[in-house]
Amino acid sequence: MKIGKLPESVLKRSVFKEIHTKRDEVLSGAGVGEDCAVMKLKEDEVFVLSTDPITGTVVDIGSLAVTVTLNDIASAGAEPVGILVTVLLPPEITEAEIKGMVRQMEEACAENRVQIMGGHTEITEAVRQPLISVTGVGKAKADKLLLTSGAKIGDDIVVTKWIALEGTAILAKEHTKRLLSRFPGHFLETAKGFDRYLSVVKEAMIASDCGVHAMHDVTEGGIFG
Repeated sequence: MKIGKLPESVLKRSVFKEIHTKRDEVLSGAGVGEDCAVMKLKEDEVFVLSTDPITGTVVDIGSLAVTVTLNDIASAGAEPVGILVTVLLPPEITEAEIKGMVRQMEEACAENRVQIMGGHTEITEAVRQPLISVTGVGKAKADKLLLTSGAKIGDDIVVTKWIALEGTAILAKEHTKRLLSRFPGHFLETAKGFDRYLSVVKEAMIASDCGVHAMHDVTEGGIFG
């Protein structure tokens, strides 16, 4: 594709047509020529914002980019509402690949009732592979907001699911051929499927309702980090 912004025709048929999930709080969302999204809040509610890029993998990059950002929002005790997406793509990208990434993002958003509110798409020689950066927008009651620094002496540490899920799934997908020389195919397929456990939005909502003092999603650095 030509270097520069995605053509309006590509935006309309392979980006905007893939976005279906809507929220009443979003007054103005993604559209041609729209650089800002608008969201309304009640007096006792606050905005919660978080941003994360995906740079280490291109396999399932769309769904992974959404999941890690929504996890951050939910871990703050907030309800994810929408996301803003910056997508930087190399010139050799195809429209079908772009459409596939947007579809992954929309599916992850639909599962959590989150709207893609807007963003930026660009073809550039500055990247060698697709790079997606997602900014999440959430809302929380002012008195229910959770900070990582809220942990207190004597608190229990509770971990949901299993350690190293994200890294295991990424390695299994990125290095399938190499790993097949050491492990059976069914073993790798199981490892690849671990990505379906990466979202902690539901667990975070339950924990928030139970009165936890602090939460954090386990990403880079693992439990120790």
